[in-house]
Amino acid sequence: MIKKSRGYYKSKIGRWGYRFLHSVTKPGSLLFYVIGLIVVVGLVLSRSIRSRLYQPEYLIKKVLFTTGSIAQYNDIELFDQIIQIYSGSYYSTTRIGGTTSNMVEKLLSEKPYVSSIDVSSFSQNTLIVDVSFSSPLLRFRYNDKYYGIYQDKTALLLSTGDLLGQDKPLILLPLYLSGTSESISGVLYNISAEKLLYDYLLLQTSPIQGSLTYIPGGEKYIIWNPNQRVYLNAKKDIAQQLLLLYTLKNNYNGFENLKQIDVGSLVNPIIK
Repeated sequence: MIKKSRGYYKSKIGRWGYRFLHSVTKPGSLLFYVIGLIVVVGLVLSRSIRSRLYQPEYLIKKVLFTTGSIAQYNDIELFDQIIQIYSGSYYSTTRIGGTTSNMVEKLLSEKPYVSSIDVSSFSQNTLIVDVSFSSPLLRFRYNDKYYGIYQDKTALLLSTGDLLGQDKPLILLPLYLSGTSESISGVLYNISAEKLLYDYLLLQTSPIQGSLTYIPGGEKYIIWNPNQRVYLNAKKDIAQQLLLLYTLKNNYNGFENLKQIDVGSLVNPIIK
């Protein structure tokens, strides 16, 4: 690296400018002491603020939740995770960019049914947290467990009375489904949540009503009740398949006695 000479700087700022700059910044000058004082005051204030933020009265010793949070969805495991995040930390770290704030953001990304985790109040070493939840687009039931579908994510839901989204569409998964983890994310491999919801709403107009099962991999729907089963192809136009089913109902004698009807081909229905 080439070191610049004094002459270089003199040529850039002028002789008088150079003399002034040199005189005010050299040790013993007024500006030198002013700059030093500013630095010292800044360090003292920073240390003072930091010491105040980390006083014992700001230490979080207890974490409680608002009544609304618990009433909406009493997920004990989730609440325990939140308690572990906040307990033993200082109130200042709950702010945006703080250590616990970052941990909360990570938890939100892992729990699609949690829409927000907010600090409601803090007093006497006790933090009050408000947790808000969001309902899924629809639900799956597999092996007596319920899963919420949130866009491209799935989440295992509680099977208790405060189950999220009880009024949302429910689609069954076959009991023989293999390779299914608790996230059941693989179910959405070839179909989107929006497509499932759209098809579900269309199938509510079917002349044969019953429970709806979706078969991943085979991309089939089955509408079934104790008397009849209807098979539909999820890859093809559901409205056209329903039209074929209505045509069969209106023109086939003994339609109500049929046990199985497959309209997935859109051409020749298979009846038994």
